[in-house]
Amino acid sequence: MKKNYTIFLVWKLLLLLLVSGSIANAQSSALQLYVKAYDCTTGFTTFETSGGDGSPIIFTAPGIIRSSLSSTAGVVEQGLRNDPKPLTITAIQNGQAMASATFDFSAYCRENLAPKLIKPIPDQTILVNKSLWPGGLIDIGSYFQKPGGSKSFRPVMDVRITGLPPGMWKEGYSTESSTLAYLAGTPTVTGVFNVTVVAYVSNDPREFSTTTTFTITAVNQPTSPAPGGALTILAPTYDCGSGAIAFNTSGGDGSPITYTAPGVTRYSPTISTGYVEWELRNDPKAITIQATQSGYTTSYTFDFKAYCTTPPVVVPPTTGALTLLAPTYDCASGAIRFNTSGGDGTAIELSSPGITGWTTNPDQFVDKDSRTANDVQPFTLTARQSGRVVTYTWDLKAACGRSARVAAVEATGKLKMRVLGNPVSTEAVVEVTGIEGQRLQFQLVNSRGAILETRSVETAKSVEQQTFDVGRHTATMLLLRAVAGPQSETIKLLKAN
Repeated sequence: MKKNYTIFLVWKLLLLLLVSGSIANAQSSALQLYVKAYDCTTGFTTFETSGGDGSPIIFTAPGIIRSSLSSTAGVVEQGLRNDPKPLTITAIQNGQAMASATFDFSAYCRENLAPKLIKPIPDQTILVNKSLWPGGLIDIGSYFQKPGGSKSFRPVMDVRITGLPPGMWKEGYSTESSTLAYLAGTPTVTGVFNVTVVAYVSNDPREFSTTTTFTITAVNQPTSPAPGGALTILAPTYDCGSGAIAFNTSGGDGSPITYTAPGVTRYSPTISTGYVEWELRNDPKAITIQATQSGYTTSYTFDFKAYCTTPPVVVPPTTGALTLLAPTYDCASGAIRFNTSGGDGTAIELSSPGITGWTTNPDQFVDKDSRTANDVQPFTLTARQSGRVVTYTWDLKAACGRSARVAAVEATGKLKMRVLGNPVSTEAVVEVTGIEGQRLQFQLVNSRGAILETRSVETAKSVEQQTFDVGRHTATMLLLRAVAGPQSETIKLLKAN
């Protein structure tokens, strides 16, 4: 009996040993080690383990500065970051190396911080003696995707361009939210040029980058004037009081003319009217006006200070009696110039009810109410010289192509635009009212008249709200123009420092 009981105890003990071993094996699995995160800027890294038998783990990590052998966080040494090599981390449990992980942090940063090329930059053909602005402007930055980054580190991307034709250059800007690089200038040499573009992280000493190439073919074109006569810039029409200026030309082939005039604010390069900037009028210097038509460029230097301090010289006509001609009129700004021919060379006085009383200044403005009124009647322009009086009947609505349909649209409301908060910082939010159901167009320009952005709304709401990204523009003052049919309004956007 005692012998059988002893055998039973032995079998029970063996069974307990087998069960406890199975439970221990179930609770233990292979130890695994992996890198959880790495910051390419600071070198800070963390790693984690899974599995194992639950006993303490220590790590060996050559090149990583840690607070203790059991710490799972540290900083990669600066010397190793400057001369990067893959790191091997080993996990030791129960005195044995149970797992290891090799992390190539240099390849990781190249993958995550290098700019991405979205699509190849297409080859370009440009004309020598023709400025790239605005027709052939190439936005290089739009072909790349900015690198990513944490909230505390957003890499700034810049663009390097080599191999451009002589006379061309890169201009643009880079911020945390956008990167733009434009090709600008006027090429001076013909031929085929292989251009290399490198987009890189500009605030990182390792300069993670991506590179692409494209070709620019510069084609020569004749610089001789059109057969109909050379395009010539005449003396501009200038108002010394308001700073309003209108460019005047003669000759040319009838195709559109592009003007450049530093210091003159205009809505687009093809508009011939604008205003001399206030700062320039306070510190007057002669301005150079350039006109380009079909690749042919001519220029005129206008000293508006001398113009405003020197009495105008009256040139006697060669033949003919005094006659009033059709005026020169800008439908957008309301600037009007009385035109005459003939006469005896003495001073000519001009007037027109609703425009101006008697004056010798031929350059005036039609007030806004008269320009937009539905029932505006033709104006009677009058000129008198040495007792002779002549008149001319001028229809503003016909001159600007305002039909009955346009008048009906005008009757629906008056365009009004306001900015929600001025000065603005990175975004400008504007509201436009009075043009519900009409097509609305916007132009954002800088103080030199260069167009920065255009936008169209096919059917405006009763309160049309639009947001413009002004943070990517370096100018401290921008002009935003809204146009709906014959109505327009312009507001200044002042950027906060």
